[in-house]
Amino acid sequence: MKRQINALYLSYDGMTDALGESQVLSYLIGLSQNNIKITLISFEKELAYQSKKERIEKLCQNNSIKWVPLPYTSSPPVFSTIYDVYKLKKTISNLNQTFDLVHCRGYITSIVGRQLKHKKQLPFIFDMRGFWADEKLESGNWSGTLFRPVYNYFKKKEKQFFNEANYIVSLTVAGKKEINKSFGVSNSKIKTIPTCVNQELFNLTSSNTKSQIRQDLNIEEDEKVLVYSGSLGGNYNINILIEAFIAFLKRYPKSKLLILTKTVEDDFPEIDPTIKSKMIFKSLPYHEVGNYLSIADLGFVFYKKGFSTIGRYPTKLGEYWSCGVPSLVYNKIGDTQELTDQNPEYGLYYFSEEELNNKLNQFELTIDKTQIRAAAKNEFSLEKGIVFYANLYQLVVKNEK
Repeated sequence: MKRQINALYLSYDGMTDALGESQVLSYLIGLSQNNIKITLISFEKELAYQSKKERIEKLCQNNSIKWVPLPYTSSPPVFSTIYDVYKLKKTISNLNQTFDLVHCRGYITSIVGRQLKHKKQLPFIFDMRGFWADEKLESGNWSGTLFRPVYNYFKKKEKQFFNEANYIVSLTVAGKKEINKSFGVSNSKIKTIPTCVNQELFNLTSSNTKSQIRQDLNIEEDEKVLVYSGSLGGNYNINILIEAFIAFLKRYPKSKLLILTKTVEDDFPEIDPTIKSKMIFKSLPYHEVGNYLSIADLGFVFYKKGFSTIGRYPTKLGEYWSCGVPSLVYNKIGDTQELTDQNPEYGLYYFSEEELNNKLNQFELTIDKTQIRAAAKNEFSLEKGIVFYANLYQLVVKNEK
C-alpha cells in the first residue's frame, strides 16, 4: 500500500473562480482519494468568494481537503502581489504543520515554495503553467518602464525555479524542450501533462437540450455555429476571431458566431454591423458551458503570437473535443499542431487567411462525436491528470528518502 503523503498546495488562482474549481480543485479531490492529505491555500477574489464560498467549502470538507482561503489583493500593481506573498508566508508559518512536499501552481506561489525548500528542506514542485512573465509582457499587461524590472525579476526567479525545484511540470512537450535547451535542465526532472477536462461537465448533450439552446439563442436548425469560449482582449485579439468567422461565413453562408465569455462587449473595437448581427455573446456559469459548446460545429482556439505560446496548452481545445466539437487553431500553440496532425479529422490549424480558406473548404464538419470524445478522454481526461500527479507525489517522496 502506498504511504500517505501530506501535501501543501499553493495556488494564486482562487477556488471560487471557474479556473480554480476546474483546473485545481478537480485534481485535488481525486488526489485526496489516493491516500494524499492536502492542505490548500488559495487567493480568492471578493465577489466570487462571497457567491461560491459555501459550495467550495462543502466540496473540500467532503473530500478531507483543508482549505485556507486568503483575500486576493488587486491594487496597487506590484505592491499588491508583494503583500499577497507576505500573507502567504505568514499563513504557512501559522499552520504549524509538517508536510512531505509543497506543490506550487505558477510563479507567485513558487517564490514561497522555493523559500520553503531552502529553510525547511521541503521538496518543491514548480507547476509552471506556461512562461508566465513572457505572457504578461507579450499581452501588454507589463508594458512601460515600470514593469521592465518586474519582468527581469521574474525571469531571474524562473531560472531559480527551474534549477532548484525537485520537479518541473510543463503543459507541453515544446515547453519541456525549451527548458532543457535554454536552461540545461535534465529531461528526467521535467514532467509534462496538458490541462485536463472534467468530462462529466463537458459531455455529449442530448438532442433535446441542444434544440432548446438553439431556440433560446435564435439559431436556426440548419445554421452552422462557430464557437469561441474564453477571455477576449490582451493576448486574445477579437479581430483574429472575427477574421476566422468571416472565413467560416464564406464556407457556410448561413452561420452564427457564439462567444461564451465574461468579457464586457462594450470594450471591443467597432465591428461591421453585418458581422455583428451574426454574433451572439453569452456569459454562463462554468457548469453550463458544456451544453452550449455542444450546439457548435467548430470550436475556435487562438492566442497572440509570441515566445510564450510554446508553453501553453489551451483547455478549451479539450473542452470542445469532450463535447464532440472539432477545433480550429490559429498559430502554433504549444503541442496543438502535433495533436491535430495525429487527429486530422478532429481539427485543423492555420497560419494565414489563404491557408484558412483552403483548409475550411476541405474539412468535413460531419464527424463521429463519440469518437472525438474518446480522443479527448485519451488526451485530456481528469483521471489521467490525477494519476499523473499521484505518481509524481510518490516519486518526490521516494527520492527524498
